Amino acid sequence: MSTALRHRLPYRRCAAPQARETPARSIPRVEHLTDVVIASFAGGPKNPPWRHNLIANPEATVELGSERFRVKAAVTTGEERQRLFNRQTEQMSIFADYEKKTARQIPVLVLTRIG
Repeated sequence: MSTALRHRLPYRRCAAPQARETPARSIPRVEHLTDVVIASFAGGPKNPPWRHNLIANPEATVELGSERFRVKAAVTTGEERQRLFNRQTEQMSIFADYEKKTARQIPVLVLTRIG
């Protein structure tokens, strides 16, 4: 069982044109008002495959419950990235643990609805 499932994160299913041969992924949803996802990969040394796919093909389809909509992904940087990451660590301290486990900066992506 994935770490995110053990911590009962709300999930969305995100399907983007694949940059690699990988299936659509379920990605933990971070914020409820803004669609934000964190590519923590449980603090692993590499980014999760879905992050690579969203960078290569930023337009994707999201399924959240019975709702389905198109989004465009963008990687956050600087103060915005830190603010969003901090907000998540305040809600779920496991993300602070993930940050301590890895030498990489954990990417935070914003999914903006389109169309």
